[in-house]
Amino acid sequence: MNKVLLLSGAGGFLGKAVQRAASARPDIALRPVSRLEPEAADWPEAGAAARAAFLHLGWPSLGHFSAQGSGTEDPEEWQSFRHLTGELAHRCASAGIPFFQVGSGVERYAGEGGPLGEPYATYARRKAEIWDLVRGICAERSARLRVHFVFGPEEAAGRLIPAAIKAAQAGEPFPMGALERRRHWAHVDDVAAGLLDAVFAQSPENWDICGPETVSFTDIVRLVSEAVGEPLEPVLPAKPPADATCPVIAAENPAPFLHGDMGGLTDLGRKLQHYAEQLLRSR
Repeated sequence: MNKVLLLSGAGGFLGKAVQRAASARPDIALRPVSRLEPEAADWPEAGAAARAAFLHLGWPSLGHFSAQGSGTEDPEEWQSFRHLTGELAHRCASAGIPFFQVGSGVERYAGEGGPLGEPYATYARRKAEIWDLVRGICAERSARLRVHFVFGPEEAAGRLIPAAIKAAQAGEPFPMGALERRRHWAHVDDVAAGLLDAVFAQSPENWDICGPETVSFTDIVRLVSEAVGEPLEPVLPAKPPADATCPVIAAENPAPFLHGDMGGLTDLGRKLQHYAEQLLRSR
């Protein structure tokens, strides 16, 4: 065992997947860092920082943003989280530990007048703000890892993929918005494995942890229908999705070390099939 991964947000959807991925890597010791008591974490001893990395997945509990438009922002909790992130970044900078801020593909569209409605616009703006904070503290010993559209075990039932699977099984219409929109999609366990590879890469960069192929919502409708064995009937929602006017959410720099078919139609079809079976068995 020669690597130490300090992880905030270990109890979240993506954090649990990172824990699963790390448990399969005997060379990695994972050490969760609590938002409530970060000083209580098992930080590396002096001289051990060269084999350590900090992966910041933590996010305020208020940030339950979704394509369905849920989630509100508490300014006081946001400022508390921003302060915590700054403290963690300073601690890593002092110890020489690289700091990896996990962001989202929508950050590219966070500017004024961009194509995102709420809550995506606030989510994107806040993610971009946190990255600016970290970069200002850690300088060259930091990198941003953007995660795009993710599905898999432990996600909230109201997220798009599990909700679509449930609607197809029940034979209910499912509001989706414009089907020609294209996004990068991936299973959460693939993303988690990619994050581990990214933080311990020999020369880390600002990478998008996604495959090179974008997939349309039309394709997602077909893949969900095939996975469930029942047709998913997409309908226009009463309120346009938060990303309704964004035809493509593109990756700037897809990580080059991810397996070649990650997020492609064949890969998604296989993993959606397995995921649908898991969900239907649990109901």
